[in-house]
Amino acid sequence: MIPAYNEEKTIGEVVKRTAKLYPNFDILVINDGSEDETEAKAEKTGVNVLTLPFHTGGTAAVLTGYLVALRQGYNYLVKIDGDGQHKPEDVIRVLQPLAANEADMCVGSRYLTKKNDAMDDSIVKLSGDTSTTLPLKTSTQFIASDLVLGSATFIFTRANSLATIFSFSK
Repeated sequence: MIPAYNEEKTIGEVVKRTAKLYPNFDILVINDGSEDETEAKAEKTGVNVLTLPFHTGGTAAVLTGYLVALRQGYNYLVKIDGDGQHKPEDVIRVLQPLAANEADMCVGSRYLTKKNDAMDDSIVKLSGDTSTTLPLKTSTQFIASDLVLGSATFIFTRANSLATIFSFSK
């Protein structure tokens, strides 16, 4: 799924790159009530576009995508933002733990290098991220390094796990 709000400048290229790399993937753009040409540019690529009646905010758009995946019976769901900050080339690399049954959810991180060392970032971002991830690391088996999900992250999920996480029913 590719949620998008006022992304007319980038949505066409994001969709085209993703579709070229993964021709067997179903792609759904969730237009979050954009006031520009996001919907038209996404439709021009030939993928499915679901347009919300007004801007609901990123969370509602993403939850809409989760519901679609659950109701359509998909095994996996990947979220790539419509603004182009995610690299579609990284989809397979982060999807691998799910395919290998090593995880039910994977979240890409902006803060890890190939050596898994934290990259430099502002103290504000890092302290905010630490205050979010540290409780999860210490109270569960959830390993996280970047939970600022509205920004530069991928989310890969087993679609049927969403019913448990969000108490959705088919």
